[in-house]
Amino acid sequence: IGNLKIAGDYLYYTQNGGNEVSRVSLADAFPEEGLPDFSKGNTILAVSSGKMDMPAEVEEALEEAVSALYSASESDETAGQGKITFWLSLKSFVVDRDQRLYYVLQAYVNTDLTIEPAGYILCSQNEDGQQGYKAFWQEIEDLAVDGEGNVYVLSSEGICIVDSEGRKAGVVSL
Repeated sequence: IGNLKIAGDYLYYTQNGGNEVSRVSLADAFPEEGLPDFSKGNTILAVSSGKMDMPAEVEEALEEAVSALYSASESDETAGQGKITFWLSLKSFVVDRDQRLYYVLQAYVNTDLTIEPAGYILCSQNEDGQQGYKAFWQEIEDLAVDGEGNVYVLSSEGICIVDSEGRKAGVVSL
């Protein structure tokens, strides 16, 4: 168990290698008597390296990132490495006061010989588990949320403000 966060009456945490986000009510997790109990926790996000439905623009951005990493030239040292696949890892998550989950997946490109980072996917999920947006980013260092559906993404560009639809609404330079 790691990455503990409290939002409202719930405790959120990662488990199973950090690729699963669960939540448990604070009352269930910390009974008045006895030890903390996470057995009543529910998994609200499980990241697997398998195929994940992505919007077309995210798939295109990932393909562009792969092309930049692995240009198919005869002199390229990566030529002939075989099948190129993606895998995803949960980088971080935050929860707003309305129990909406926002999380960052780091995408990696895997060939027979190398594993290279390919970018990040910023995702949202409603309280009931329904997926919101997914948007590709070249870089994400950290993120925070407010109670109005806005996400603040820290990158080398500055602090990018992302609206409730997943669109960049502005940038604050650092």
